[in-house]
Amino acid sequence: MALSKAMIFGQVNNSLKFKTMKKLKLFLVITLCVCSYNLFAQPSDATVKKRAVSNGSKFVEFVGSGKVHSSLTETWYIRVVTTKKATESAGVNYLSAKEYKYKKSGSSWVFDRTFHWWGKYEGIPNPTEAIAVAHVKTDLKKFLGGAYGDIVGDIGEIKLAKEPKWEWHTMKTVSFHMITSFSKKMSSTRVSKVNQM
Repeated sequence: MALSKAMIFGQVNNSLKFKTMKKLKLFLVITLCVCSYNLFAQPSDATVKKRAVSNGSKFVEFVGSGKVHSSLTETWYIRVVTTKKATESAGVNYLSAKEYKYKKSGSSWVFDRTFHWWGKYEGIPNPTEAIAVAHVKTDLKKFLGGAYGDIVGDIGEIKLAKEPKWEWHTMKTVSFHMITSFSKKMSSTRVSKVNQM
C-alpha cells in the first residue's frame, strides 16, 4: 500500500511534536528540581553552630530538626540550638536555647535574628529544705493559690517534693516543687483531703 506525501509528512510532524514535548517535559522537571533545591537547601548545621558559639558559648545540642517556612512574602529557615556559657561566678553556667532564623535572599540564606526560647543557670547550690520551707511559709496564700480560701483546719507538713526539679531562672531566683496536704471545702456540705504540689 502506497503512502501519500501528506501521510508521511503527518507522521514525521507527529514524531517531531512527540520529541519536542518529551524534551520540554524533561526541561520542566529539571527546572523544578533545581528550583526546589534552591528553595529548600537551608543553611548547614555547621553554619548555624558557628553563629551560636560565636559569643564564647559552648555548643550543647540541636533541638529537633530545622524547618523551612514560607509565606506569600518570604521564605525562612529556623534551627534551634542549646548552648552553655560560663558566668562570672566560678562553676556557674548559663544554659539557653535559641531559634536562629535565616531568610531566603535570592539563591542564598541570610541570617536574620535569634529568638530566645528558654534559659536557666546550673551550678548554683540549691537552698536547704529548711530554707525553702521557711520561705514558702512567709506567704502561704501565694504558695497555695486559689485553694487557700477553701482550706478547712490546719495545713499539713510542707516539704520538698521527692523530685524538687530545681530551676534557676536568674542568679537569685529559683523555682522548685514542694508538697503539702490539707482539707478543702469542695461544696457547702463536702470537705476533701487534698495533696498539693
